[in-house]
Amino acid sequence: MRNSDLTMRIAAGIELLSVLFNLLVAFMWFITLVWFLVGLFWGLIAVAALVEGALCIFLLVKGYSPFGIIAPVIGLGVSLFNMNFMGGGLEFLCLILMIVGIVLRSQEDQAAAA
Repeated sequence: MRNSDLTMRIAAGIELLSVLFNLLVAFMWFITLVWFLVGLFWGLIAVAALVEGALCIFLLVKGYSPFGIIAPVIGLGVSLFNMNFMGGGLEFLCLILMIVGIVLRSQEDQAAAA
């Protein structure tokens, strides 16, 4: 297994934890504010978190993907709207790991071509 695949899979695993935490917080906001009709907005946030989770599962199965960086970017938005700073920190860590995975893949491809 290449280092870039391993890095992407580690990032996706950490990101799944953040997705679950963001879904829990979005559910809390939804239940708390549904009486004011503002909570319906958090249904959209939860859908975005589910899309992010699907991307994470795809990365866990496949390994490296240049489009994997989309998942932590979506997660940063979800964490921002949830006011979930712990989830945002995990998403930022995953974003850094995804960038490292992309750089590692380009270095591995250059080494293989040489």
